[in-house]
Amino acid sequence: MPIEIGWLVEGRVSYYNYTGNITVEEIQEASRIGLMLLEQSAGSLMHTIQDNRQMDKFPREFPVLIKSVRESLQHPQMGWMLSVGIQEDIIRFVATLVSKVTRTRHRVFTTYEEAITFLNSVDSELPDLAAYTIPSEDRIMYRVSAPANT
Repeated sequence: MPIEIGWLVEGRVSYYNYTGNITVEEIQEASRIGLMLLEQSAGSLMHTIQDNRQMDKFPREFPVLIKSVRESLQHPQMGWMLSVGIQEDIIRFVATLVSKVTRTRHRVFTTYEEAITFLNSVDSELPDLAAYTIPSEDRIMYRVSAPANT
């Protein structure tokens, strides 16, 4: 499954796990789901951790990607977007560029531990995230995968 989406902390911290070759269509669907989760966040900022450590390929259609994610990234309930394990310099650059264009609070981290330590330091209302495990199979709410022929 290229993108799995679940809660690290329900209603406050979402977790996206990217694996394999990601398509534009998968990013569009994941963004739609993210917007839905933001609408359900009940007044608190919702943060997002994107785990890219198992991602092999990311689409290069940058204008389409920016258009696809703009609404969710500019949502008033959007807190911090934390990217973990981006391997390619160009993808790291694009993630930074998209965050500037959409005025999103975004940081890139090498490890998951660095990301949750940072998030705890900027949002004192969150519980200690070190006590929370990456969503297990039973806590994954959505799986986004393009049809095999794309």
